[in-house]
Amino acid sequence: MQSRVLVFLVLAVVAGAGSVGVVNAQTVSETARTTGSGEVVGNPDLEVIVSENTVKPGEENIVEFHVLNEGRIRRSGPPEYVDRVTTARATTVEFTSRSDEIEVVTGRVAVGDVPPGETGPFKLRLEVDDAISSGKHRLSAQVEYDYTRVVEYGETSRMSDLSRDERQRVNVRVREDARFDASATTDARVGEKGSATVTVRNRGGDAARNATLTATSSDRSLAFDGAPNVSADVGDIPSGATVNAELPVVFSPDTNVRAHSIDVRIGYEDRRGVKRVGGGSASVVPEPEQRFEVRDVEARLRAGGVGRVSGELVNLGGDVEDVVLRDVGDVFDVRGGGTAVGGMAENETVEFAVRVKSPIGTVSKGDFVLEPTYTTDGERYSADELRLAVPVNETRDGFDVSAVEGGTEVMPGGETNVVFEVANRLDEDARNVSVVAESGEPVEIEYEEAFVGTVASNTSKDVVFGVDADSDATVRAYPVTFTVRYTDTTGETLTTASVARLNVVEDEGAVPFENTVLIGVVVVLLLGLGWWVYGKEFVG
Repeated sequence: MQSRVLVFLVLAVVAGAGSVGVVNAQTVSETARTTGSGEVVGNPDLEVIVSENTVKPGEENIVEFHVLNEGRIRRSGPPEYVDRVTTARATTVEFTSRSDEIEVVTGRVAVGDVPPGETGPFKLRLEVDDAISSGKHRLSAQVEYDYTRVVEYGETSRMSDLSRDERQRVNVRVREDARFDASATTDARVGEKGSATVTVRNRGGDAARNATLTATSSDRSLAFDGAPNVSADVGDIPSGATVNAELPVVFSPDTNVRAHSIDVRIGYEDRRGVKRVGGGSASVVPEPEQRFEVRDVEARLRAGGVGRVSGELVNLGGDVEDVVLRDVGDVFDVRGGGTAVGGMAENETVEFAVRVKSPIGTVSKGDFVLEPTYTTDGERYSADELRLAVPVNETRDGFDVSAVEGGTEVMPGGETNVVFEVANRLDEDARNVSVVAESGEPVEIEYEEAFVGTVASNTSKDVVFGVDADSDATVRAYPVTFTVRYTDTTGETLTTASVARLNVVEDEGAVPFENTVLIGVVVVLLLGLGWWVYGKEFVG
């Protein structure tokens, strides 16, 4: 019996010397037998095979592998014992990469029992870097399993169970194909439409034929003309060549000036006509939103009247066209709704002036709001509102008409020219000034309108009217109503009203009625006295 054990140990050592790996443990078990006796000696022989081993750069790849067991028999015997010594049990396979450009995503794979033959397929996930070179790349497969090396059978059976840990080499192949680098730029501003130029370079070793570029945005603040993606045909892209695609983009008004990611996919045909997809990613940074500011603001406003707000408008953005300042406030009334400024280059400063009517009762300061609107590439946009705190003075008539001392008198029944003074109380010159006068009986203005011309700010001019007073006109002051019409510096025609006095005075050369009566009485008395003295003589 001792000789048999010795033989068994010698055979086990000799057989184990021919395999690659490490025997980690050995157990011996006994099983009762009733017929025959002998020994079966053998071992599994495993090989990890990756059949479809071509991977694509720049993406996660799934490849399949099988485990091939070419079990070896040193000494044969009953089939059940042959199967026992040639089957790998509790088999696991764990892959590692020898290249930094390939990352093994899959962990240890539990394969289980592997009898002689092929077992599988099993899936292996690999993350392949886009910059990896073409050709073969090596992986290591760590294989661990349990097996039985020797079965001694007879009235009882004895089995020697071992564990094995071995490392194998497998290869994957990076296909020589078209590969792409992508970049992008844009001229679009925040809140505006524009275009993005996507540049794609084929750095692979093969041409991409009949290529179509598809750009996709996962960012809500970036869209391609209202859609999350857009496609463009870019034709053939030879190895080492670069193509550009102009794509319509729009950034939402609330987006930030930062990089916005774009996924770029290239659908193409390889040299064999097989349809493939490659790509990369790019990003675009929008230009800052269009902005304006106002400087050196001057306001000449009076409550209830029409005045002017002027200043300088500064373009803090890019070149724009058809700039208009619109009234969007609820306090003041901008005449014409606003004022046109025209085209403005980047950082350009343009003077502006708007006519503004202030509401009655608005004194001190008011919130004056203007909204710049502009055109870029045929599209109309609005910039942020411009809020100005402007002073508003108390109400004052634009023109006053007053009587010239000594020049506004007329006698009852008389016709004469009267002179009034027309004073410009505005803070600016007035052109085309004309005055319409109105008065009722018994004193009437003969011709009602007089043209004055230009009256400078805070100066006055005289205006002459003909007047006709009835003979029974009472000596007193009579009101005359004047309407002054004028043109301001912006060309707007305005009116203001005023009232002055016209005086009916006595005729200093005429004899008063009482004196006339008295003179008449005296004359009658003198005539009577003369008749009494001298008339008797004539009678006698």
